[in-house]
Amino acid sequence: MPIQRAETYIQIVKREGTSRAALAWLQSQLPLWREEGLIDERTAERIADRYRGDHVERVSRVVFFIYLIGFVLIGGGVLSFVAWNWDDMPPALKLGLSGLALVVTYAAGFWYWKVDGRRAALGHSLTVLGSLLFGANIGVVAQVFQLSSQDLTAVGIWGAGVTLAAWLLSSAPNAVLANFLLAAWALDRIDALGPGLASGLPAIAIIPLAFRLSSAPLYAVSLATAAFMLAAEVVESRFGVEPAIASVLASACLFLAIPLVLPSTKRVFRAISTHFGFYIVLALAYAFSFHEVAHEIDFDWDEASGWLGFVLPQFLAAVACVLFAGAKQPEALRRELFGMIALGLAVLLFAGMQFSEPEIPLAVVANLGLLAIGAYSIARSLRELRRWSYWGGIVLIAAAAVSRFVEFETGLLAKAFFFTACGVTVIYAGLAFEKRVDAREPSHAA
Repeated sequence: MPIQRAETYIQIVKREGTSRAALAWLQSQLPLWREEGLIDERTAERIADRYRGDHVERVSRVVFFIYLIGFVLIGGGVLSFVAWNWDDMPPALKLGLSGLALVVTYAAGFWYWKVDGRRAALGHSLTVLGSLLFGANIGVVAQVFQLSSQDLTAVGIWGAGVTLAAWLLSSAPNAVLANFLLAAWALDRIDALGPGLASGLPAIAIIPLAFRLSSAPLYAVSLATAAFMLAAEVVESRFGVEPAIASVLASACLFLAIPLVLPSTKRVFRAISTHFGFYIVLALAYAFSFHEVAHEIDFDWDEASGWLGFVLPQFLAAVACVLFAGAKQPEALRRELFGMIALGLAVLLFAGMQFSEPEIPLAVVANLGLLAIGAYSIARSLRELRRWSYWGGIVLIAAAAVSRFVEFETGLLAKAFFFTACGVTVIYAGLAFEKRVDAREPSHAA
């Protein structure tokens, strides 16, 4: 009984998080747990220190953003004041003021954050302000020496400098800024960079730093940027839509395969990769489920040979991850079964694109894949009682069924019966599931 009660308490803490209320509740319960013999004095102290540390870390992040927002506003005021007299200043004074502001900001930030350490949030925010001032300095130099460019060369230089600062300082906020700057520069040069490099450049520069810092938000931002850049390459591709879609599928396979080789300590990273890969595959599968869209696919490897250097390495890397997991970490294949199903669907979609007349095979694979993912989500939710999985599966299957019913010409009476039946089914199944969840969900008082 004591062990079961302790496990219940731990589950409550995990569910409530480390808010002020949860922290206060935990502090009030620790003396009772010691009196009841659930934990000893040393364990109680370790628990208190751990969750107090989580709270302090979150407060530090809040203070960092307060400093950052304040400094950006102050910097805007200073820049406005300087701009008021800008035209009357000699070029040397302009360069001197902007350079001095950059050096002082970075130096102060480094001192407070890395050397002194007592005002880390203040120092860290100053380094981000310094990165912003670095971009302003590039603009000042371009203006003084009357340099101009039709593309975003200055943004690329800015992004490269901030990337270097992010790596040297181990700064996730600076890395986020660098990620967006590199993406803006690469987006402007999609045609010049060549296939895949535009979408891959920010990820190559930033994702390794996300793993080094164990920063799941930075990892998510990097993957989101890569996914956006892939979509942009599909729109802007000079090689045609089909090879660009192939590159998106290859990237999705890599996203889905990465979790198979990540250690257990990277649970959040695994979830982020799986979700990004899953939603990319899901979006493409839904698009291909319409036979008119599938009919437009006309893949020609001879015309798309330039994309091979980007597509094949990602597919091979995904295969290597799967083989490694199968040989060294077989439990990963079971743990990431949801992602493995999406990965299999991505491969089948890619194979369906290779048919000379892909309308039927591609549409069939897409529809069956949507139904399979929806059915698996529902089956898993019934076992684990997860609402998001259950309702996600319901919505996916309903969307696929309704889309097919609307796509093909049917009578209004048949549509009326079909939509009514779908509505009744969703209501009945939803209420039955919620009743089952309520019956098994433990209360706080347990």
